[in-house]
Amino acid sequence: QGDMVRDGVRKQEMALYDEMKVVLSQPQVLRALVADLTKAFLCDPAAESFLQLALYFKGFQALTAYRVAHELWKRGGAVNQNAALMLQSRASELFAVDIHPGATIGNGVMIDHATGVVIGATAVLGNDVMMLHQVTLGASGKPTGGAKRHPTIGSRVVLGAGSIVLGDISVGSDTTVGARAIVSKDIEQGSTVVEVNKVIKRRDVTSMSAKTSQSVGATVLSPEFDYTHMWSI
Repeated sequence: QGDMVRDGVRKQEMALYDEMKVVLSQPQVLRALVADLTKAFLCDPAAESFLQLALYFKGFQALTAYRVAHELWKRGGAVNQNAALMLQSRASELFAVDIHPGATIGNGVMIDHATGVVIGATAVLGNDVMMLHQVTLGASGKPTGGAKRHPTIGSRVVLGAGSIVLGDISVGSDTTVGARAIVSKDIEQGSTVVEVNKVIKRRDVTSMSAKTSQSVGATVLSPEFDYTHMWSI
């Protein structure tokens, strides 16, 4: 009986492995993975190569598992969605990163250090987002009747270590949420938020993007250079 159980588990593992290869070969998934690696390489001064990031950067590995799970989740049906939840559970166990497969995450996302990150099922993240460890994108706990209950995060947002964003709110693009900040209301584009919903700074994002460029290490990027969509795979 033990051999039969092991054989069944092995068959399930191989079936999931084959399905992961199919999903990871899809152009939109490849594009997202390359953008994630690029974001991490540009933002992390400790990163020496894409290979190093792919092998040892658990934030990237957790995102990769999420991207496979998300594609399975979108297919619908009990088999696909249970497989997606199994991947979520395994990734949470391995990497201490809990991303629900129903969440929508854009390209070029970096989860630095990654431990303790939680992203809820109806959360939406834009492109070019950086978050650190122990970030929570969660619900407020109020009954929603099945409606959206997690936040929407814009593009080019930084979420500091331990920051918590709760409820069906919007955090505008180009915003920085400070370490351990708690956000439970809508935040305008280009803001800096600290403590509890305390906005200490707003930037003129239009003027800034027209006049400046971003320099990361030896790489200089124009503000119009959107690496999250540059590949036509």
